[in-house]
Amino acid sequence: MMSAYPGKRRKSSAKRTQPLRAVYFSVRNSGYPRNSRVRQFLAEAGYEIIVIPAVKDGPAWRNMSDNLRSLWNTKGTFQLLVLSEFSLKYAVGTWLISRLRGATHMVDGFVGMYESEIEDRKNASPRTLAALLYKLGDRLALLTADIYLIDTDVRRDRLKGHARRGTSMITLPVGAPAWARPTTTRDPGGDIRVLYYGNYIPLHGVEYAVEAVAGMPADSRVRMTLVGDISRAPDLRSRISEGSPSDRFRVVGEVPEQELAEIIARHDVVLGIFGTSPKASSVIANKVWQGLASGKVVITRESAALREISELIGDQLILVEGASAAAIRRSIESVRIPEGAATNVAAQVLEEYTALRYHELTTELRKRHGEGLEAS
Repeated sequence: MMSAYPGKRRKSSAKRTQPLRAVYFSVRNSGYPRNSRVRQFLAEAGYEIIVIPAVKDGPAWRNMSDNLRSLWNTKGTFQLLVLSEFSLKYAVGTWLISRLRGATHMVDGFVGMYESEIEDRKNASPRTLAALLYKLGDRLALLTADIYLIDTDVRRDRLKGHARRGTSMITLPVGAPAWARPTTTRDPGGDIRVLYYGNYIPLHGVEYAVEAVAGMPADSRVRMTLVGDISRAPDLRSRISEGSPSDRFRVVGEVPEQELAEIIARHDVVLGIFGTSPKASSVIANKVWQGLASGKVVITRESAALREISELIGDQLILVEGASAAAIRRSIESVRIPEGAATNVAAQVLEEYTALRYHELTTELRKRHGEGLEAS
């Protein structure tokens, strides 16, 4: 099934009478912040976007066949074929179709298969055939890309030496969604409310944050909320139940993205990631962007990637040693809730930085598809 995502009207171009079209292939979640932001950018740049949702309810081989068939059957010409995040396994197929259809092959390498399945989720040993195939798939995605998108300069620099000479590698920061904006700061005399939301996988290292809060003195005013499906982390749930006093932790199930703004607004501190994997040391997590743009103090593990924004943010961003409950505890205890309304400075600064990096993609697409693209 395909759905149209129309862009805004393009400026007139003497070189092109037909509108530019982009196919966004194998989209698993159209509301995912990364996917939504890149599609919005392309639409505003002047592309008419055709979204091909990922078929994922059958055997893997059948899903792959159905998805590629939908792409091949796309009617009309298109100038850009975007391979969505989470879908790098299709890279050889999308590269071949892009060549046959005369389109630029743009790959979003935001979520690599090896780092996700082996390093983050530890679904198999690095010595297994599955791990080798994931690593091969990631490499082919990079080698087949005309334009390769990644989220931080650190990750881009690690991959540069493996790309072919003609590939343009562009850093597109995750950025914060429009709903992540400051609200009135809570009463500075109340409890310090700490928020974690996301997956319970090694990448996030939430167990270190739980250990930090659980180990605080009995009279501590710190209270922690955990949002997400914790059913797959029984050891973590057991540790939470041991916390004292009994109301120190509050566990909430998965919530729709549109409810996150209200949840963040009720807290003072947003926790990022604290894992030790190579990815944990090279990314800026969604919740880091969202927490900062919402005017909250964000505590996350230090990494070279954070240098891209840390100087823009100042004291609102607290960096700690990875996998260290003691460092997280000290940082939480140092937080002071400001009085009055939260400022919008961080949201504005981060948006300006993100827009500046997206301009690099505008420049690249103009080289390939003409000067008729909208400025961004």
